[in-house]
Amino acid sequence: MFGELSIQFPRRIFSTLMLMASVLLASSARGQSSGGMPPGIKLKPAAGEQIEVLFLGDWRPGQVVDVSRNEVMADFEFGASTQRRTFPLHETRYPWQAKVISPVYNWKDKSGQFSVKAAVLDNDRDANTVTLYRLDTNAEITVPIDKLSEVDQRRLEKILGNAPLKITPPPPVEVFRTGTLSMSAGWQTETNLGGVSADPPTVEVAVPSGGAVFPKLDFWDNLLSVYPIGSSAGWMAAATGSGSGHGKDDFPGRLVWATIADGKVRKVQSIPHGEILVAVDPASQKVLTVGSSDDSKSTLCVWSASPKTDKAKPIVRWISHKDSWSGNPFAEFVGPNLVIHRWGDSQYVVWDIEAKTAVYEVKQESFFDAPPVISPGKRYLALPEDKAVRLINAADGMTLATLPIEGGRTSAVAFDARGENLAVLTNNQLAIWQLGSSSEPSRYNASSVGSPFGQKLAWVDETSLLVDGKTLFDLDRELPIWNYTPAFAEVVRGSGFREVTKVASGRFCYGVQLRERDFQAFVIGAVELPGDGVRDTIARVDRDKLWTLEAGSNVMIETNCGSYNAAARSGLEAAARACGWIVQPSATIVIKAEMGRSKQQTVTYEQIGGGQSQSVTVAPYYSNVVVMDGDTRLWSTGTSSGGAPSFMWVKKDESIQSRVRETEKPDPEFFQRVEFPGKILHPRYQGGFGTSTYGKRGLIAQPLSDLPMLP
Repeated sequence: MFGELSIQFPRRIFSTLMLMASVLLASSARGQSSGGMPPGIKLKPAAGEQIEVLFLGDWRPGQVVDVSRNEVMADFEFGASTQRRTFPLHETRYPWQAKVISPVYNWKDKSGQFSVKAAVLDNDRDANTVTLYRLDTNAEITVPIDKLSEVDQRRLEKILGNAPLKITPPPPVEVFRTGTLSMSAGWQTETNLGGVSADPPTVEVAVPSGGAVFPKLDFWDNLLSVYPIGSSAGWMAAATGSGSGHGKDDFPGRLVWATIADGKVRKVQSIPHGEILVAVDPASQKVLTVGSSDDSKSTLCVWSASPKTDKAKPIVRWISHKDSWSGNPFAEFVGPNLVIHRWGDSQYVVWDIEAKTAVYEVKQESFFDAPPVISPGKRYLALPEDKAVRLINAADGMTLATLPIEGGRTSAVAFDARGENLAVLTNNQLAIWQLGSSSEPSRYNASSVGSPFGQKLAWVDETSLLVDGKTLFDLDRELPIWNYTPAFAEVVRGSGFREVTKVASGRFCYGVQLRERDFQAFVIGAVELPGDGVRDTIARVDRDKLWTLEAGSNVMIETNCGSYNAAARSGLEAAARACGWIVQPSATIVIKAEMGRSKQQTVTYEQIGGGQSQSVTVAPYYSNVVVMDGDTRLWSTGTSSGGAPSFMWVKKDESIQSRVRETEKPDPEFFQRVEFPGKILHPRYQGGFGTSTYGKRGLIAQPLSDLPMLP
C-alpha cells in the first residue's frame, strides 16, 4: 500500500509494509521487556509496611503481616471484608513502583562521591534531565543526565530505549474569563470579496504519496485521526487512543509523527487517556485536544508538540462548556494563540490562550448547522448559513462580507490550498468565489452532489473538489466524475465527530488497520487522486449519452398546491420550456409541485447577555419541486417560509413572533423563480463514472460496466 502507490505492484508494496510492521512490532515487544538489563537491587518489604498486592488481575492496597524468603503475607480489602493471603514476592510492590519505569539501581555522579538508590520515574530529553525516585527520602529528584557517571548514562539510555510509553497526566483545569461575552466587533455589508485578500498558509502543505506503519498496542488502541503536514518528506501526524472514556484508564493516547516518503516513524509522544486530538498547527508547533473535566464538562488543551520535541508538553487546559450541549466539538486554531470551539447549537466561541479569556462569540443562522472552515493562513472563518455565507475576521469576529447563495441552503464551504478561492455548495449549485475580486462567482450545476444537510468539501486541484469524502466533482465538465469507497474491515473510519480522512496537495490521506495472524498495526499514508487509469476513463466517456433529461425531452407537470395550482403550473412550464423540454400530459418523466404547511411547534429564544427570553410558535409553509422518472428522483428543490432558525438577529424591543409572522405565509412565487438545469444526469452516473476502493493496497479503480464510450 501507500509506498509507490502503483496499482501494478500492489503485492510487492503490501509485502514491504508487512515486513515493516513485523519489525516494528517485534521492537515494540522487546520494549516491554527487560531487554537484558541488570536486574537491579532486590527489594523486600517488611512487616507493617504499606504495599500493593496483585489479586484477581488488579493491584490492591495492603499491609504486610509477615515475610519469608520469597513470599509475603498481607492483609487487603476485598468486597466488604479484610482478606489475608500469601503472595509470591513478584506479586507485591510498593505504591511508588507503579510510577517508575526501571528497577532500583545505585546511581553515581561522575566524581563517584555522590551515590543514591533510586528508580527512574521520567526523563526530559529536551532539557536533558532524568527524574529519579529516591528510596532514602521517598522523594523525587531531577538531575542533569550529563552529571551521571558514564556507566549510569549508558544504563539510562538502555532503560529509556526499553521503557513502555509513559502516560502524561492531564494538566490542571483552568476557567477562562468570559465576562459579558460579546458578539462580533462589527458587521460589514459587502456582498463580494473585493476587499478581502487571499490568505495563503504559513507552512505550505505538499504531501507526496507514501505510507508509514506503527504497531497497535492494545485491544482498546484505535487510530483516531490523520493530519497531513507537508514537505517533500511527507510529514504526517496521527493520533491513537481509546477515543472515549471506555477502555483502560491507564491506557495512553499517542501522537505519532512520521515521514511517509520513506515510511519512517520519527517520534511518538503520549497524551492522557480520554484526550482526543482535533487540530495540529505546524506553524506554531502546537496541537489541540478535546477532553472532559471530572464533572463531565468539555475541556480544551493546547500542547507544545512537534517532531522536534521529545514530549507533548501542556501549555494550558481550560473548560469550554455550554450547558445542554453534547454534540460535535469542532475546534481549530485560528492563530498561534487563538482557538475556536463549537460549544452549542449554532454557537462558536473564540478563546485567547495567552490572555485566558473569551474574545468573542459567533452565532450561526443555520437550520442544519453546516460546519465552518478556516482559511489556510488562519485569518478568516467561512461560516455557512441558510441564506448566505459569512466571511469573518478570525482575530476579532468582524464580518467582512456576506456572500449571497443560490440553489437552496449552504451545505459546505472550502478554501483552496492557496487561500485564493472559496467554494460554496448548496442543494443544487457550486459557486467559486475569488478572494480579492468584486466579480460574481463562477456558478456550476451541482444538483447531483448538493444537499441541504451539512457535508464535507475539499479541493483536490484547480478544477476538481471531493464532496463528502466520496464524490469527485469536475468543474470543467460540471459533473461528478468518480466515487471513492473504503475497503471494508481495512480502512479506519471515524465515529461520532472523529475524522480519519483528509485531502491535501491532491492526495487522499487515510489510515488502515492491518490484521494479520501474528500482529496488528496501523498504516497512515496518502494516495494521489483521482488514481491510476481514472483520467483516461473519464476522457473517453461520451458525454452526450449521459443524460436522462436534455433539450427535446418530454415531461409532464403535476401540481398539488391547492388554490395556487395555476400559478405553480405556469411557472414550471416556463422553466421547462427555457431548458428546451417539451411539456406533454403523457410523458413518463414527471415534474411534481407541492405546497403545504408543517406542524406547529414552539421555539424559545434567549437574549445574549440579557437573560430575557421569548417563546414563539411557528408553522412554516413549504414549496417543493421534484423531477421523477418512475420511482427514481432525478432532481429537486424547495423553500420554506416562517421557520425558526437556531439564532436570529432582532432590533431592540422587536418581537420575535412578529418577525416570524412576517415570513410565515405561502410562497407561490417560488415556482416562478425555479430554474431547472438544462440537463439532468441519468441516475446511474450521478455518483460518477466508476468507483475506486481505497485500502491497504492503495486505490483500486473499477469503471462502470456500461459507460457510453467514444469510438
